[in-house]
Amino acid sequence: MDFAYHYSRGQQGFRREIVGWLDATLPRGVSGLREPGPDGQRAHDEFRRELGARGWLAPLDSRELGGGGLSPDQNVVLLEELNRRGVLFFLEDAALALRTALLKWGSEVQRDRLVGPLAAGQVSVWKQRSVGGHPLDLDSVGVTALPDADGYILSGQATFSGSGPSPMWLWTLALVESDSPGQPVAASFLVPPTLDGIEIVKPRTLAND
Repeated sequence: MDFAYHYSRGQQGFRREIVGWLDATLPRGVSGLREPGPDGQRAHDEFRRELGARGWLAPLDSRELGGGGLSPDQNVVLLEELNRRGVLFFLEDAALALRTALLKWGSEVQRDRLVGPLAAGQVSVWKQRSVGGHPLDLDSVGVTALPDADGYILSGQATFSGSGPSPMWLWTLALVESDSPGQPVAASFLVPPTLDGIEIVKPRTLAND
């Protein structure tokens, strides 16, 4: 019995399309795109937008949602070629994780505002580092949210990771405080880092993110 995976003619033709595009588009110094320094950040961002323009940041999603509308067979080839060039991590970052969460749980307004730009590589996101486990360790969240007339007032501190010198959004968990008895509820928030009262301090680390 033959258990080897055999590529169709369509897959091989699509592979040639991907390879030709990567040869023409991917900047030199590919290895530096994962954790780009100041000089490499522009190349990182530009390549991300190029991927997004083709729908390849969300390859299996429909074009109406900003995806590539690829078949599973085409997606296999795309992932192989991106991995071969060392840039598969572009499909695994916080922005696309946020997009997946919005498609499942986001409001209609949030989806209309963010799903397309996230797929296009136009939105940068820093995500709070993993907290607790399953079930969630509430003591490790580090941020609280107090209901206010206009929404919530968040306070506390947390550690975030993401690409670039500054994000468009901070994606954080917070414990929602209320007058009702019982355990506080953890909720997810998108916060513009330009709001008054937010301070971003970048510690010295081995990695740029």
